[in-house]
Amino acid sequence: MIGERYKNNVPSIEDLSWAVFLYNASGEDEIYLDTMILLEGKNSIDIGEELVNFLNRWRTRVPREPRDLPRTSISINKWYSEFSGNLFIDSDIMIEDVDLKDPSLVEKIMDAYNGLSKIPFIGPTSRGKILHMLNPHLFVAWDKAIIENYLPDAGENARAEDYILFLRIMQNMANEVLSIDKNIVESLSEGVIRLNELNLTLINKAKEKQERLVRLNFLQEKGKTMAKFLDEYNWIMYTRKISLPPPWNPCNRADSVLFNDSHKTKKR
Repeated sequence: MIGERYKNNVPSIEDLSWAVFLYNASGEDEIYLDTMILLEGKNSIDIGEELVNFLNRWRTRVPREPRDLPRTSISINKWYSEFSGNLFIDSDIMIEDVDLKDPSLVEKIMDAYNGLSKIPFIGPTSRGKILHMLNPHLFVAWDKAIIENYLPDAGENARAEDYILFLRIMQNMANEVLSIDKNIVESLSEGVIRLNELNLTLINKAKEKQERLVRLNFLQEKGKTMAKFLDEYNWIMYTRKISLPPPWNPCNRADSVLFNDSHKTKKR
């Protein structure tokens, strides 16, 4: 049923690849990678501050006042201590194969989402980003524009049930893409690494070069996930509303000006 309803949202391989390229070329990924690196090895005592800083760098509505920031960070730390087991961090579950019809699993995810909803100023966008940052294999981030595209009836305060439906839609999209190219995640990851390698060679400032090298090393070691690539596609398409180039292969005889007469100057 989900597959039929959202069939038109499934990206082609070309569209997904272009969206990932444009997202990573935009520089927005630096915020994500910086935080993922900082979260490595963190525990429930100090992840809250890193996540709040991440959310504010993404311009979400988390309080910036000094008196509010510690309270929000502490609340996230307490939430993580209570619900980290609901996030399946140490499992091999991914958005591609998670059983979202398993009542027990769905209940755990919903409990974690509802736990975040009790923290002041942590709205649906922030909840999705926090879940993804803590388990980038399973959870797909979302924001207001993405929610409105896939779940127009969810409203401004999307519920846990809405997020589960969103994950089911994302799973359907992931599996549709993987049915065309089972190696798409590896291919996109390699493309992102090459783009970052190119960017690294263009930087002359020592500090910025070192920061980019750290991010590149992280990418080479950890790679990216299908859940992240789906988020990048959604962000380009629905948050930024960037038009993707048409699927075009310059070596294709039907498409290329090299093999037709459209480029020839007409005789006068």
